[in-house]
Order: sequence, then structure tokens, then C-alpha cells
Amino acid sequence: MLKEGRYRVDMKISGWLIAIPLTAATSLFAVDELTLRLEPALEAITPDGLLAHIKVLASDEFEGRAPGTKGEELSVNYITISSGKSG
Repeated sequence: MLKEGRYRVDMKISGWLIAIPLTAATSLFAVDELTLRLEPALEAITPDGLLAHIKVLASDEFEGRAPGTKGEELSVNYITISSGKSG
């Protein structure tokens, strides 16, 4: 009986020793895949590009962007067109 209990403990430990590295490897693969998928978007977003969009949206032409105003309409159109360009 004692040997059977020891065998079960050894098998549980062996199972964990196999499961942990497999889980880690799977997680690393998923991160690499996600990074590859997001890389084009991350490269397209630059500090200078963000600043340019902020300057346009904050300009006097957009009249504060309050709901129901010409500024809101301009903002919606600008964001729609800009987001379409980035894919």
C-alpha cells in the first residue's frame, strides 16, 4: 500500500513537471503570434503621428467638438477617414 501511495505522488509530480514547461511554451508561442499580428499597427502609431492628429482635432476649425455642432461633424468625419487610412 505504501508503494502505491508513493507511486501516485511520483506520478503527480511527473505530471506537473511535464505540464508546467508545456504551458509556458504554449504561452510564449501565443505571445509571439500576437506580437507578429500587432507589429504593423504598432509600427504605424508614432508620437509624431499622434501629435499631428491631436493638433488637427484641437484646432479652432473644429470649434470645440461639442455635440450637435459643426465641430462634432468635422471631428467624426476626420476620425472616420483617419481610421480608414490606418486599416
